[in-house]
Amino acid sequence: MTMSKPKAGHLVPRLRPTVLLLEDEQELQSLIRESLEASGLRVLTSDSIADVQFKLHNQAFDAIVMDMRVKGGDSASVVEALIRAREDATGKKTTQKRDAFTANAFAPLVMMSGYFDPSSVKRIATATPHVFVKPFSMGAVVDRVRELLDPESSAKKADEKNAA
Repeated sequence: MTMSKPKAGHLVPRLRPTVLLLEDEQELQSLIRESLEASGLRVLTSDSIADVQFKLHNQAFDAIVMDMRVKGGDSASVVEALIRAREDATGKKTTQKRDAFTANAFAPLVMMSGYFDPSSVKRIATATPHVFVKPFSMGAVVDRVRELLDPESSAKKADEKNAA
């Protein structure tokens, strides 16, 4: 089967960005998933450290939203592994395609939790400045994820808002 190039002026459909959501509280997971999907994103959910690790190793995501404390432990260990993968990949010249986990190390990361101990905060601070403490505004989380996925569009909206 041959695929032809789109003709000038024709829009090429774009796949919806995919977000991996780690949240073990089922009601909150459903609320966050529904809010992100309503904003046009595709969301895959996970409720445990083991499941999120499996997904991160087998599929590349456009953004990752994780609760700090979930079944199976503290997601700081996952964040630390992503940081190590990013550091290992940075600066290496390679023609090899990155594996899914390494690609995910470069995806925007949003963290959320109802409980942060000082050592956990310190460990994730190098990975992301995007941290939400429960209870949080669902709109704020959705807006942050959208901004991280499309910074140019977000900057344009901010400029329009400031001009008004």
